[in-house]
Amino acid sequence: MSGNPPPGNRRKEAEALLGALRAAAESLADESDSPLGHLVPPDSVDEIEIHRAATVLFVLIIRADRRPRHDEHAILEGILTRVLGIPPDHCAMLIRAAEEDVARGRPFAECLQVLDRHSAVDLKLKIIHGLWRVALSDSDLAEEEEYFVRKIAEHLHLSAGDLVEAKIRALDEKLAERD
Repeated sequence: MSGNPPPGNRRKEAEALLGALRAAAESLADESDSPLGHLVPPDSVDEIEIHRAATVLFVLIIRADRRPRHDEHAILEGILTRVLGIPPDHCAMLIRAAEEDVARGRPFAECLQVLDRHSAVDLKLKIIHGLWRVALSDSDLAEEEEYFVRKIAEHLHLSAGDLVEAKIRALDEKLAERD
């Protein structure tokens, strides 16, 4: 037995996750009316918190298709080094901290708020590109992964053009790796 749940159960789990992601995204639709608007005081965020919030999103994208694979985890350290400038010897520690945040139920909205309020557009674009790279690393872009990246880009106030450009770059890089 492979240890994988039956296909019907995987489908139900994926639908439940997609529903949860949609609910989280909808709760952020109007930040001014949201009780989440004051989760993070504006001046209390440092670079470490920005890195940790971004890494939480990377961990969540790995889990989005309910089939975390080694290739997705393997590419994450490289992305953290390139995107966030994290020294390679610190990546594992940051990933562990983000995984603990996810396990404890750190609000998705809080991570988005930290990144939206305290990151330059250039960093936001790099994060979206990195999310596409992770989502595409297993050569199978799941519907949940696509939805998740789109919603993150929307809440980081990036344009549809930015989203498409980042996806195309990630696809081109994936194809170049195969050659």
